[in-house]
Amino acid sequence: MNGKITWWVLLGVVVLLIYGLLDPAQFPFPQCPFLSFTGWKCPGCGSQRAMYQFLHGNFLSSFKLNFLFIPALVYVMVSYTSMVFFPKLWLGIRPVWYSRRAALILLAIITFYWVVRNI
Repeated sequence: MNGKITWWVLLGVVVLLIYGLLDPAQFPFPQCPFLSFTGWKCPGCGSQRAMYQFLHGNFLSSFKLNFLFIPALVYVMVSYTSMVFFPKLWLGIRPVWYSRRAALILLAIITFYWVVRNI
């Protein structure tokens, strides 16, 4: 398990360096294929710029770029942290927050956001 943590920490550091140092407005990150083909924003559109703003402490800007970015980040970090560092806690929250029902609720939220942001 220690090796697994090391790889995740290393990956996290690399991501933080890339997104912390390279401004997506200046650096040619890949464009969203869905946006390119349809002209509509997908639920993930703006996430690169939101990550950059978040890493620089501009939480309101991050929220404006992609409303679901910060809640999704918290959701993923809570699950990963509890699974790796607090396995007993993970056993308690997994059936409620990470079940099939929770996945369907998240799908509904993401779909609603997708529609609303394109109106």
